[in-house]
Amino acid sequence: MLFPYFDASRSDEKESYLEAAESLQQKEIITLNWKKRGKGERLKALSCENFEKLFEKTKMPYPKTEAEKISIMLGEKVNGFKKLT
Repeated sequence: MLFPYFDASRSDEKESYLEAAESLQQKEIITLNWKKRGKGERLKALSCENFEKLFEKTKMPYPKTEAEKISIMLGEKVNGFKKLT
């Protein structure tokens, strides 16, 4: 369980958390999975569906793109060394 004290949190904290999670779902970054509980529902899990969008929103480089850039750069270096020999 990632948020073990969620159930014990104040209702306004829970509400803020759920609003933020729903906002990310509307942006198609995460998916919320709900579980029926008594008369209502409870958030069972949230999962990231679009890591690329998540990195874009945080203005951080996407690891796969960065790895491709590094691979190209290293390939160019290897080719340069091959030409020297």
